[in-house]
Amino acid sequence: MRRARLEPNYFQALTSQRFDFARIYVEVIDQDHPRPGDRLKVFEAVARLAVTDVVVLKLLEKGVDALEQWWKDVEQRPVVDLAACKILSRMLAKLEGMEQQIAGYKRDTAISSDIESRRRELEYSGGALQASIG
Repeated sequence: MRRARLEPNYFQALTSQRFDFARIYVEVIDQDHPRPGDRLKVFEAVARLAVTDVVVLKLLEKGVDALEQWWKDVEQRPVVDLAACKILSRMLAKLEGMEQQIAGYKRDTAISSDIESRRRELEYSGGALQASIG
């Protein structure tokens, strides 16, 4: 087994399948967490994939959408605690890391700048809410 070599075509097939599996994984998480307050799980799934160097721009957009939905739900709660602001801060740090990954891949800059803009809006919104609490 140690001396066995992967055929180049087989290796290519395995490499491309990881993106297919990623799409299925995020879709399952998305379907399992339809409520706005649970949408953070979708973003976290996308972030876990990015850690393993599986970044699909459409999935990243879905993750950012989910993070925005979760945050809107947080803002609409009658009582907001500092913990939600801290969670948002951690998620935005992860998002910034994913942005840097995309920049390293030299991918579509329009999508990258859109995601950066959305991250900055969430940072502002989170900061404003945190200031109103403290």
